[in-house]
Amino acid sequence: MNVETFFEKFNQFADAPDAVAKMRNLVLNLAVQGKLVPQNPEDEPADQLLKRTASQQEKLRKNRPKTTLEESLHPFDLPKGWTWATFPALGEFGRGKSKHRPRNDPSLYHAGTYKLVQTGDVARANGEVQTYTALYNDTGLAQSRLWPKGTMCITIAANIADSGILGFDACFPDSVVGFIPHDDLPSVQYFEYFLRTAKDHLEKYAPSTAQKNINLGILEQVMIPLPPAAEQSRIVAKVDELMALCDRLEAQQQERDTQQAALARASLARFADAPTPANLNFLFHSSYHIPPADLQKSILSLAVQGKLVPQDPNDERIERVLAEMRSRREELIASGEIREPKKQPAVSAKQAPFELPDGWLWERWGNICDWITYGFTKPMAHVDSGPPIITAKNVRNGFLDLENTHYAEENEFAALRPKDRPKKGDILIVKDGATIGRAAMVDFSDSFCISQTVAVLWRRSCLLHGAFLLMLIRSPFTQEMIWSKAEGAAMPHLSITDFAELIIPIPPVSEQRRIVAKVDQLMALVDELQTQLTESRATAKNLLEALVAELTVSRS
Repeated sequence: MNVETFFEKFNQFADAPDAVAKMRNLVLNLAVQGKLVPQNPEDEPADQLLKRTASQQEKLRKNRPKTTLEESLHPFDLPKGWTWATFPALGEFGRGKSKHRPRNDPSLYHAGTYKLVQTGDVARANGEVQTYTALYNDTGLAQSRLWPKGTMCITIAANIADSGILGFDACFPDSVVGFIPHDDLPSVQYFEYFLRTAKDHLEKYAPSTAQKNINLGILEQVMIPLPPAAEQSRIVAKVDELMALCDRLEAQQQERDTQQAALARASLARFADAPTPANLNFLFHSSYHIPPADLQKSILSLAVQGKLVPQDPNDERIERVLAEMRSRREELIASGEIREPKKQPAVSAKQAPFELPDGWLWERWGNICDWITYGFTKPMAHVDSGPPIITAKNVRNGFLDLENTHYAEENEFAALRPKDRPKKGDILIVKDGATIGRAAMVDFSDSFCISQTVAVLWRRSCLLHGAFLLMLIRSPFTQEMIWSKAEGAAMPHLSITDFAELIIPIPPVSEQRRIVAKVDQLMALVDELQTQLTESRATAKNLLEALVAELTVSRS
């Protein structure tokens, strides 16, 4: 298989992660290994070219400290006519200059006309340096050096081994190395392409410090696969052709993604306006991909607005249910099982963020739950077995993950206050840290306790559907309110008081059950879609890897 056939198969693996980027890397690696264009036995061998260039580079300082890069020596076999070389043997190779201190002295820049390139300009060059950071004047130029247009720049500090070819005459500091190839070499472009393939290898030699850098001695010993001069020209022409093709493919991908995103937004809006079965089916259309996370948010948003299932005028009025809950709560208070919660004010019409369907009403969490509090605050010993200690890390989106949890000692657990020991049917919500708002309902009867990073919503008297209340917390509507309360804090935090005051839309209990059933059905479809997308991307990734392997072997 040739490279052109490989590119023709692009649509088969376009969904593979970073498909175009991997194609670019493949092209460059094939190029510097002599596998991109055919060799011509009539070309002058590269070793003859190297003799001419190296003989004129003897002025390189002999006493420079050397750092041997054992792993980079002859990493692969070269085609006939190629040889190994180093930058100093192929042309002028040295660091930039910026001798004056401080480097930001205004006297270096006033009325400047000489372009100064920094490492950041090289990092964003994408092959050709077209930006500059500042302008030196004659004073600035005197303490630096002006490198000619066409010089290859290599960064050795901050950004390791980024490269680009100067699009204009420019100065640069000693954090950038310049390379000007010998006149017998047809172009500097081949060497810039090679350096892109060596970047990851060179980064390994940068020490793990706040300011990563490598020294000139490392770059001086990088082994460069040198083709004959004529083949260098053919390689550069072919790489340019294939990179242009990659650019077109990437543009096509971006256009497709933009169109699909527009279709996704339109279909989600259509379903929000008219949640009919036909519009629902369109959400799962195979011609484009709506991100599963967006689908989940849309489903939950529609659910809490009463747009997911039809209303039934025969449903029991929610006011009657809430009145019965208050009566049951008073009984629990009188018996001492719970204490009397703080009464939250009614929700005014101005506070309602959207209009509710008939039969729904607004309420506050503090009036729905018997008690909202958080877990123990004192340190507790961790043992190998016993009642689990639920912390924020155990509360996932909709379920409790009890793996890798700690356990409480039985005597300490027995001494905990009742509020630290939730029961089946209670809802747990993370109130501190990066995952505030995550919630799960206790669906088992085993004993456990919670830490102070988790709040518990007691529901002893609650007659509302627990899964619906959990869904309310997970909905974008409630999550946005939670995070708005946490804005500005150094550590995200949701106070019990703030949560108790949050408003929620409450439908009749029968409708709550219908909504939960519909959401479960749709979430199962989303999970299926997610599985299909994952499998599709895995298939595309495997195909891409197989084609790359086939191409590499076939060019060996």
